[in-house]
Amino acid sequence: MKFPLSWLRDYVTINCSVDDLMDKLTMAGLEVEQSDSIGDSLTGIITGRIDSITKHPDADKLVITSIFDGKNHHQIVTGAANISEGDIVPVSLPGAVLANGMAIKSTQLRGVQSDGMLCSEAECGITEESSGIWILPPDTALGIDFVSFAMLKDVVLDISILPNRGDCQSMIGLAREIAAITNQSFSLPSITLKESAINHSYTVTSNSDLCPLYVGRYVTSLTNGKSPLWMQRRLQLCGIRPISTIVDITNYVLLETGHPLHAFDDRLCHKKTFTIQEASEPTSMTTLDGQSRTLSKQQLLIMEADKPVAVAGIMGGQDTEVSIDTSDIFLEAAYFDPTSVRRTATSLGLRTESSIRFEKGVAADTVDYASQRACALLIELAGGALSKNVVISKHDKHPCFQQKLIPFSLTQLNTFLGSNVSQKQVETVLTPLGFIFNKDTLSVPSWRSHDITEWPCIAEEIARLIGFDAIQSTLPNSLPIQDTDDPIVDLIESAQDFFVSNGFNEVNSYPMIAENDLTIMDLGTKETWNELANPISPQLSVMRPSLLPSLLPLIAYHTTRQLPNQAIFEVGRTFHKDYELTSLAIAISGKRDLSAYTPAERELETDIFGYLSHTCTRFFQQLGLSVTLKPDSKHSSKWKHPHLNYLIYSNKTCLGGLSHIHPTILDHYCIKEPVVYLDINLTALLDRINQPKTYQPFSRYPSIRRDIALCVPDTLSFNDIMDVVTKFKHKSVLKTGVFDVFESETLAPYTRSIGIYLIYQSMTETLSDDTVNANHQRLCDRLTESLPIQIR
Repeated sequence: MKFPLSWLRDYVTINCSVDDLMDKLTMAGLEVEQSDSIGDSLTGIITGRIDSITKHPDADKLVITSIFDGKNHHQIVTGAANISEGDIVPVSLPGAVLANGMAIKSTQLRGVQSDGMLCSEAECGITEESSGIWILPPDTALGIDFVSFAMLKDVVLDISILPNRGDCQSMIGLAREIAAITNQSFSLPSITLKESAINHSYTVTSNSDLCPLYVGRYVTSLTNGKSPLWMQRRLQLCGIRPISTIVDITNYVLLETGHPLHAFDDRLCHKKTFTIQEASEPTSMTTLDGQSRTLSKQQLLIMEADKPVAVAGIMGGQDTEVSIDTSDIFLEAAYFDPTSVRRTATSLGLRTESSIRFEKGVAADTVDYASQRACALLIELAGGALSKNVVISKHDKHPCFQQKLIPFSLTQLNTFLGSNVSQKQVETVLTPLGFIFNKDTLSVPSWRSHDITEWPCIAEEIARLIGFDAIQSTLPNSLPIQDTDDPIVDLIESAQDFFVSNGFNEVNSYPMIAENDLTIMDLGTKETWNELANPISPQLSVMRPSLLPSLLPLIAYHTTRQLPNQAIFEVGRTFHKDYELTSLAIAISGKRDLSAYTPAERELETDIFGYLSHTCTRFFQQLGLSVTLKPDSKHSSKWKHPHLNYLIYSNKTCLGGLSHIHPTILDHYCIKEPVVYLDINLTALLDRINQPKTYQPFSRYPSIRRDIALCVPDTLSFNDIMDVVTKFKHKSVLKTGVFDVFESETLAPYTRSIGIYLIYQSMTETLSDDTVNANHQRLCDRLTESLPIQIR
């Protein structure tokens, strides 16, 4: 938020330099992101009246003006087309310097002497471009220093306000902080209201605890023209465009007090019966920005009779909008529940200056003060008359009206901070912020009730205000805690190191995904999803049950940017109905970059399924686990390929799955290259690798190797063969593996030869050839009986 120093000085004395003030605010938790010095070079600009305008004798587009500054006349040649005799304008005489640094001097233009320049808003540093000379109000004094009068020189602080410091989203709130930090006095603008016996028929009823306080005032006989120059300038410095006196005053009070207001045009309020209630059914209205918006149930609305005229705390309706012709208004000031405002603003995609302040919390005590302040300005600047009949709807028992008391102990506070502050020091820093000291308690001001909840909050206030540097550094008296690493963290780091070293790129994505992604991939039903109650957008509305919906959009994003070959992985949480899991997901798309030259190498490039399968096996071997891939006969999800779809087992425990993504899913994401997806349940894997390790001595007796050459049809997988080998092998078989794969025209069509070796070894004796041969033959018989293979 932007804070002009000249405005802040209305409430607090600032004696320190701008740099010192920025440092103090930042150290107090109010980070100054930048400061802008406005109009540093401006000097010598005054106000003058155009007494006469005559044509230039030698130039069709130039005129000669006579400018009176209250004492002297000055001849100035200009090409401006928007000036008239009697206009009061900014004038830069010789010696003046404009916003762009140009110095003004006397000169001749086409043979006519010109002693100065008439200034536009651009030359004064107000805007970057301007269509003509800046015409000032007719009551502007002549010959005054226009730089000071129009506030053309200022320093604007851009401060990042934390979400819990809604009280600092105003000039008064920040001035209060500055007073406490710099030990200066703080004062509020005085308000003098002149009320009249003006009757009106407005009534207000709040039917919801989401609006415990609503104050309405009726102001009539307003002249709604342009607001004063000083008010326009202050609004511009804060980034708000001046519109009209009524609207500018509500915006001015918003910036000054931090409390949003809204003005209804009396002519357009026909029933004059206002009700604050939650919508009972979906309805629609057109807001001030001209957008037709559909309002859902339970969103808080301001109703006039049965018609919505404002979305509570966010934006008013176009049907009751104040215009330049408005002369009578009904002024709203209210307290709206922060959660309700944020939920509605997010649902409508409509965050306004008003909603931002209500979301962070406004003080109920400032509702009437902001209303009175606006009415005082309306009377002063727009000539209005205020009705003394104030309409108020208040829920007295609402928590926002309860005084918050916090137990206070100086000893406890010093022990907590490791400080030695005195009672006087504490009172010096907290009293300017509105805290009131009782015997053993501390009264919290209403504007801090949203973030000051317990006594440690008081300790934080004292620490940041006296300065963290003022607290002496000491070593802790207690023994350090001997912490141990979380096993899941070690496993995650091991997985990250392995896949990064194997050429994969780690990604991090949001744990929220779109409902449409789950529907397309058939990842459960709506009843099993974890939907967010208040999502920030429809694309982030459900907590993901799988990492796949997070990775596929990333691959699609890179594919559309001519990067189809991706190898990425992510370690993240997946969310299920009653539990969460830590998962590892890997996805490969396109082909591997092997700089292939031969056909065999090019085939390896495209075999991303085989490559990921091999990488998966090596990962588990690194962890000391042996896994097998078994076909997933159920393949219940639409995203899985019906044939290239396997589950990963360690003994009888399923640790994950490996599958090609179904082409229909890839088409939905506009991914043209094949994608292979590997998912590993790290939570289940941790249980497997944390099992106690048992050690066995190696055998002292020699081993014997036997080989089997099998003629296998192409339709039979290697896993099917190894399942039979594992099931029927003799207990003395220590190790098995493949030593050869052979394909030739001499074999039967659609067959290949696979050579398998088996290592026989006993722990108790030397095996004889006869024993080994007998056991080996039984295994061969079992293979031919169980599978459609032949032994060569």
